[in-house]
This record gives sequence, structure tokens and C-alpha cells, in this order.
Amino acid sequence: MGPASKPSPRKIEDFALSHTSLITAQQTTRMGLSIGYTLTFAGSDEEARLVMQALHSTALDLPLEHVTELRQLSGDACSPEHHPPMDPVRDLLAGPGERIYYVTGERWPDELLFQYQTHIVQPEHVIGFSTSPGSGCEEADFALCRYPALAPTPHGTLRTALPGWRWHAFCKTQYASNPKFGGRANFLRCHLSVIALLDKAKELGCRVKVDDDGDFWDARDLGQLLREVAAYNGLVAAWTGRLKDEVDLTSPILEYPDYEHWEALGEGLAPLQPLLERVRTRRPEENPDTSRGEARVSKPPSGSDKAVRRGQPPPEKATLDLAQQPHQETPGAPPPASAPQPPHAPAVTATQSSPSKCPTFKNKAEGAASLIAAMEGPHSLHDAVDLIGGLLERGADPLAPPEPDEQSPLEIAVKVHPCEFAEAMLDHLHDRGFDLWKSARVSALLTSAAMDCNDLMVELLLRYNANPNLPYEEYYSPLVQVMLRRQELLESAGPGPEIDHEEQEDFDGEKWEPEEDPDFAAHLEAMMIEAGGDRHLALNTVLAAEVCWIHRERARMRLAQGADPAAALRRLVRCHPARASREAAEILLELGADARCVTAADVRPMFRQGDRPAIPKRILDLARFLIEQGNTAAFPPELRQILEAPGGGVPLVLDQDHPFVRRWIAPRLRAARRFG
Repeated sequence: MGPASKPSPRKIEDFALSHTSLITAQQTTRMGLSIGYTLTFAGSDEEARLVMQALHSTALDLPLEHVTELRQLSGDACSPEHHPPMDPVRDLLAGPGERIYYVTGERWPDELLFQYQTHIVQPEHVIGFSTSPGSGCEEADFALCRYPALAPTPHGTLRTALPGWRWHAFCKTQYASNPKFGGRANFLRCHLSVIALLDKAKELGCRVKVDDDGDFWDARDLGQLLREVAAYNGLVAAWTGRLKDEVDLTSPILEYPDYEHWEALGEGLAPLQPLLERVRTRRPEENPDTSRGEARVSKPPSGSDKAVRRGQPPPEKATLDLAQQPHQETPGAPPPASAPQPPHAPAVTATQSSPSKCPTFKNKAEGAASLIAAMEGPHSLHDAVDLIGGLLERGADPLAPPEPDEQSPLEIAVKVHPCEFAEAMLDHLHDRGFDLWKSARVSALLTSAAMDCNDLMVELLLRYNANPNLPYEEYYSPLVQVMLRRQELLESAGPGPEIDHEEQEDFDGEKWEPEEDPDFAAHLEAMMIEAGGDRHLALNTVLAAEVCWIHRERARMRLAQGADPAAALRRLVRCHPARASREAAEILLELGADARCVTAADVRPMFRQGDRPAIPKRILDLARFLIEQGNTAAFPPELRQILEAPGGGVPLVLDQDHPFVRRWIAPRLRAARRFG
């Protein structure tokens, strides 16, 4: 075998698409300092021609290296393939083309598949010209295009929704700063000439949207523009220097005579890139403090902050040992109280009880970690409660987890620790005006306490207005959970033994376990109903759950207890899309429900919810069953069309802005794109 041939060099722009760089995603896409621009114009054909003539005349007056003649094309002439290979107009026509989005619905035997589709629409009329601003700079094209109202796609003819005249393009000007082409002077000539043409287009009545990586379009600051191109050159040189030894790359930055200087500069700027991006994208009017004319005063970094900034690992969570925390005198602060104080916390007067006035923690995670450490520290119960109260007064949030996947302090207090800890946190939330009745997270804690048979914690949460009717995410409400648990215990173990619970230690027989006693579950159920639980709503939800599991006997028992089969059918469709089925609906109709009671608002969650673009056969069978039973009002005509169509085709093609797509399908497609 002969010697292996050396692979051809790859352009750095291509290599960037599959490797992590120091540059942001937007910069990686264009790979260099560029000007992206979009022009739109709402005038007639004659007005558009006059605008482009005036813009072309301006281009001829600017110090551009080359300007082509103004071309006006229609019909098939708008396609690049219609022109000879060396015709300059091919470069102009390579840019136009607007992407339209639409949704297709395909019916298959086992599912209904909705998908986003894209199609590029070619213009039917183009008026424009091309320019070469200067050496090292990419071509800058300027035109106005008109698009047809309807366009053929692989799935049929669709409305384009592209009114008026429009154009979009970008021009990379960074490499015009190469010293062999004239350096900064050449770069400024190229960049500012493109800006001047965009200014003229705006003056002529075009709506102009510009994305200038040099920020000159908004700031009009030459010094800032030069700093930007210097930063870009340094970043690209540093990134190229890291990769050129591993992969054979080509890039215009390697042609710079002083490339090594830019590489060294880029290595120094790389750590500041996130800060540069943050400062670049922040606008004064977006700062709520400066917009009111108030000055923002930053707090000097603490020792732990400096350690992290120097690249050292953050300090371990400190054990809240009050004996090891000396009191630090603060000017104007009261003397230390008898109650223990949190570590590293400034003293707070009685008038400074608001966390917003006296923040102690850098973020919510730090405050949450301090609360957890206070609960788990070696303190007496009284001291720990006082310490938790002090941390809460200084801004600790009991609902914030210390880490994204960890439990919040209130969750830990409810599940693990004495009621006094949870009571201190609930009292703090109540005093701050937090509406616990509307909090699904607090409702989930009520469910957790009930499932753990912690009646004292259940009583505490209900006293602080936890909502027994509020479900958390896709789970049942606390009252429904207790009802279902009670029924399971009645059918499995039966009531527990008669025991004097106050004399548990003297009982020699079988120990009583409250989690196995249906009477204890009934006690929790009564507590929740007394605290505002809606028994009728819970019964209807329980009936919907029983029919999901095809428990006919349980369903009849719930009906005898007062459940409404029509309300249960609506709950089945609306609240149980992951378990609803045709068989479950048939049971409810046998119990007296009317399929026509289901509304479009009830049906819509079955199609909106989910993280897959395909809607399963179980939901399709349920929808067809309701339609067969005479309920056509709950289903839009687009959905009925695809449900009644035979499988294997593409019976539904809709624009992405169609009301059916936005209200029924778009949430599922977005979730599928996010998780897929």
C-alpha cells in the first residue's frame, strides 16, 4: 500500500460547528465580527425600484472597492441556476430565500404524529446589487425581494405570509483589519461603508434591523468598534492556536503578519469573555436601578468570594457552632442578644427586619444551606429555633433549595425534623404575605406529611392555610391521595388493633402502625375537609382515578358516596391525559355520564401535554369514542378531519400560526424539541 495521503486542510469555520470555542454561539455561526441586517419595505414595485436606485447611487459615492450594476429580475430569472456560472448576479441570488414553517399531521395505525416542517420560498421579483467593501472583507449584498402569496411545498401549497419587500444578509468585516490589507484603516472603511448604506436605506423608508457585532450601529463609538475588532482578533487567534496543532486548519487569522501577537492577546482576554458578553448586551434602560436614577452600590467581596475568584474551591459548609462564632462589633449595631446569631451575619436592628433592606447571603442557595445547617447542627431545640428565626429575618428563603436537585429547607423540616422548625418557617412566610393556599409546593408537603402519617405536621400545615385541594404537577391533591390510600388499606389489611396509643411502651402484642390503619387515614381525611377540603371535587377525582384502573366496584361505591359521573368524565379527560382511555370513559357512561358534557377546554390538555410529537393510540381512541357518542363540539374541525382520515397519508397541513396549532399542538411540539 502506498503512503497515506495527507487530509486536506479544514476551514476553521467548518470545524467550529462541532467543537466548543471561546466565542459565543452567535459569533461561532458567523465566525468573526460581522454586520447582519434585514430590510423590509411596504411600498409598490415602482417605489421599491426608486429606493434601490437611490441606494445604488449612494454606494457608488462611498469608498467601496467595487459595486455591481443594479439588476432587476422577475420570474425564473430570480433563480441562480438561470444564469451563467461566471455571472456576478449568481452571488446576489444566492442570498434571497425566506424560510416558512408549518405543521403536518400524519395519521398512523398506532399514533397521530405532528411535526414542524420548513420550506425555503424563492422570490418572484428581485431588485438589487452587490458590493465589495475592501480587501479581506466579505461581499455585502443589498436588494429588495418580493415573494409569492402561495408557495408549493412537498406537502401541498401553503400561504407564505411574506408581504411587501424584504431582504436579509450579513457581511463579515473583521478580516479587513489584517495589517497587510491596511489594518484598522481598511477595517473602518469597510465596516463604516456598510453602516452608511444601512443608514441610507433607513432614510429612504426601509425598516432596518441590524445586528452589529462591533456595536457601532447602536453606540456610534469608533473607539469601541476598534476595541471589539481587537478582541475578536485575539479570541479567534487564541482559539485557532489551540486547534491548529491538533487539526489541519485554515483561517484568515493565520495570514496576519502579527498573528502571534493576537494569539497572546486572545489568551489574556479569554477569561473575560463572559463578562464582555454581559456588558455588551446590557443596556442602561434595562437596569431598574439606573432607570430610576438611583446609584447601585456593590458590596465588597468577602473572603470566600475572593477564594473562588482565584480558582480555589469554595469553602466547605460551616458547622453552625455558636460557641465558635465571636461577636463582631458593628458601628451603630445593638449589643448581641441572648438568642444565637447566624455566622458571618451583620447585626440587624429591629427596624431592619426586611430581608431586602439587610441581605446577609450572596444568593438564595447560601441562605438555604445555612437553614439546613441550623436544623442539623448540635444545638438544643430552643437554640435551633432561635437560630432559624434569625436566618429567616436576614433573608434566608425556606423554599429555595441549596442545589437545583436538592430539597428546600422547608421540605426537609416537614419530612425529617420536629414541627417547631417547620412552624418557624411557615410563620415567616405568613408574615411576609406569602399565600400558602395558592402554593402547589406547600400542597405537596401536605401530601408528604399525610403519606408519612404525621398528623401533627398535617395539622400544622393546615393551620397555616395549606391547600388540600391543590395538586402538584401531574400528581393528585392531598385530599385525593388520602382517600385513595384509605380505600387501599380497607381492601388490604383492614382496621388496626385496638391499642391505647399513650401506653405504646407497655403493649406486648402487635405494634400499631398508623400507615396501615384505614381509620387513621379517615382521621387525616376529616382534618383536611374541616380545613377547607372540597369533598365533592375529591370524590369526582377519585372516581376518575378508579375508572382509569378499571375498578368497576370501586366506581359504583364512589357513586353511592355522592360522586358525579359527568364531572368525573370531565376530570378524566382534563386531568388524567396520561391514563385516560376509552374503557374508562365507557364505565362512566354506564354510570350515567353524558359524553356531550366534555368541552374543548377539557379535551385540549390531552393533545397539549406530553414530551413526544406523537399522540398515542389510547388518546385517539378516546377522542373518537366521544365523537361517536355525539360530542363534536369539543373537537375542532382540523382534529376531526385527521381522526376520521385513513392512516398512511398526510391529511393535515397547517401554518405554524394557525389557531389550532397554537392552542392544541404547539406546547407538545416545543416540549418534544426540548427533550428530544
